[in-house]
Amino acid sequence: MNYLQKLTKRKYMKYILYTIYFIYFLYRKYMKTIIKSISFIIILCFMVLGVRNILAVPKSAINEKTGIHDIHKYPNSYDVCFIGRSTVISNISCQELYEQYGIAGVTAGVSGQIFPMSLYTFEEVMNYQSPKVVFLDTRILFESAKSEMKSYQDEAALHFTLDDIKTLSIKRKALEKAKLYNEEIDEWDYYSKLYYSHDNWKNISQKNFLKYDDKLTTNMHGNTLYLDVANNIQNTYATSRREETAVITRQTQKYVSDMLKICEESGSDLVLLTGYVHSTKAQHHAVTELAHRLNLKFLDINQFLIKTNFDYNMDLYDAVHFNLSGAIKMTHLIGDFLTKNYKFSDKRNEDAYSRYENYRVEFDRHKKYLSSKQKLLSSVSFYDYLQTLKNLNTEENIIFITIYGDAMNKLTLKEAQLLQDLGLRANLYGKKDGSYAAVIYKDNIQEKFNFLNAVKIEDEIGKLEFEISSGGTKSGERSSILINEKEYFSGGKGFNFFIYNTEFEQILNTCYFDTTSTVNPSQSRNKSLLTINKQEETAPNVWESVE
Repeated sequence: MNYLQKLTKRKYMKYILYTIYFIYFLYRKYMKTIIKSISFIIILCFMVLGVRNILAVPKSAINEKTGIHDIHKYPNSYDVCFIGRSTVISNISCQELYEQYGIAGVTAGVSGQIFPMSLYTFEEVMNYQSPKVVFLDTRILFESAKSEMKSYQDEAALHFTLDDIKTLSIKRKALEKAKLYNEEIDEWDYYSKLYYSHDNWKNISQKNFLKYDDKLTTNMHGNTLYLDVANNIQNTYATSRREETAVITRQTQKYVSDMLKICEESGSDLVLLTGYVHSTKAQHHAVTELAHRLNLKFLDINQFLIKTNFDYNMDLYDAVHFNLSGAIKMTHLIGDFLTKNYKFSDKRNEDAYSRYENYRVEFDRHKKYLSSKQKLLSSVSFYDYLQTLKNLNTEENIIFITIYGDAMNKLTLKEAQLLQDLGLRANLYGKKDGSYAAVIYKDNIQEKFNFLNAVKIEDEIGKLEFEISSGGTKSGERSSILINEKEYFSGGKGFNFFIYNTEFEQILNTCYFDTTSTVNPSQSRNKSLLTINKQEETAPNVWESVE
């Protein structure tokens, strides 16, 4: 009796051998079918992943990089968390909070979010984190019931909140509430990345195949870093009256109480935060009463504008949102509040928080860019502006200069010297009626001057193709600053400047000084040119058909 026969006589062994033989038989007979099936499944998976990326709604940089991702990626690692709308996204800098105070913060906000959605986001945060302090944006306290209903009906708004929530019970609860206002909501859309697939196959455009990349709106820890500066924003808080009405509904107060209960159960403090200046005294009073009734701390930047040195001319991106310098000032107010009322271990010495260290260089680069822009904007007179230009880094900024009309009529000897200090060779003092254009970048300076005729400089720097022309009085021609076939000439008489930053690929400054009629004139700007960056910096968040 051989070994195989002995083996088969053992209990259960022959059944095992029969099973192995049967599997081998199936493999030999159906091998091709099995390979085809596996190949089909693999190809199908790749197709699904590809279609998912194509059919995903194009989002803005703000909604694409919400801090909720960090909540999931780094569980139980944050000292403070910010909940609310776009104001906590843009008006706070968790990177600055870490660098200056050693406090680890994250913003789990969604642009345009209503309170119920913020409550779901908050619940998700508390499932993954145990923050010592939770800041609630008070801007959502004044939403009406009509706005709440409209938001539930807006599927794009629902997606911005629910797509990033992993806890199924929270997602299910939100969808049940949404269905009370919109019965046609398809829950599958919120559990799969293939949402909008039926309708939007017809409306796929080129945008769906391009990765959106905006160099001017960088996100760090859920915060958007805005680098533009708004103009002529009024201080609504200062002009408002306390007698005006600001209502926090009973339902909204219940939402706050629900958040407070969860915080108490988790050992976290809930703090109400008004981190925006487009507010009123009546709203401040309403929040103060709510905070007093619920025994909550309340921090309002409008009470500390002098202390923070907040500048309406320099620290705003628009009437509601701060740019990076405004966000840093708001963050210092929050940091001082936190260190005064709580104790935190310094996270700057811990390897687990290297993600903040990795952002240091990029963060400094953004601060430097905005600082250069603000210095140019605050240089009101022609003389001061030229002094600022002298200190501008031309390794990463291109200075375009063109004159229009009799620009040298009121040009002083001191200003002519300052122009030469920029590296220009021509002495323009006393050169009345002439045409002049110049381009300054690194060590390469191009300039042209002519008494009688217009002048033009054509060239390209990297991706930038430009055509700069100047029309003096005698030439009778108009000046032009053509960048990549787009006109940026501000239309003003005198000296026109256009400064382009090559690092961010954005307009740093554009203005003119009317030296045809005024000695040391003030800076003037064309408002239509100042908004170019804002128009181009946000990707569409709705589907658009190909026209």
